[in-house]
Amino acid sequence: MEPLRSADLSRALINASRKEATSLKVPFDLETVPWERLDYLGFSDPKSPQRAYLFVPVDQQVIGAILRVTPASRNQALCSWCEDVTETTGVRMFTAKRAGAAGRSGNTVGTLLHADFSCSQHVRRKPTSFEGKHDPDRFMADRITALKLHAEQFMRRVSTQV
Repeated sequence: MEPLRSADLSRALINASRKEATSLKVPFDLETVPWERLDYLGFSDPKSPQRAYLFVPVDQQVIGAILRVTPASRNQALCSWCEDVTETTGVRMFTAKRAGAAGRSGNTVGTLLHADFSCSQHVRRKPTSFEGKHDPDRFMADRITALKLHAEQFMRRVSTQV
């Protein structure tokens, strides 16, 4: 992922009001982010734990969305993006209102995602002997490609005004 600045993030939000976009506060220094190892950027709002922000490259531009997260449950779930079978704790349901009139009418889309937005790390982990038995590098490359595709598809659903 290409490095982003705080102003880039505010401009990228497609399902936010102007007030929401301008009040975006990144809770960490963007200059310390390991951009080369990220497929998307996600973070929770430290002042509002039920709110999160997601930024995904789509067609050579970054699209951002405000997400709502459901309260934690004791159940484990498979993340819809990285599909990591070894790390199923901390997966939560996130919803995003659609962009434009559809979102203002209450239309939303949802996905199961790691609450700490760690999918980029999970797809880059060394595969188990069963997963990457024949070609571990190929297995990891396929997982990275699939993660990028899942993230892009979700953001396309958010941006679609149905």
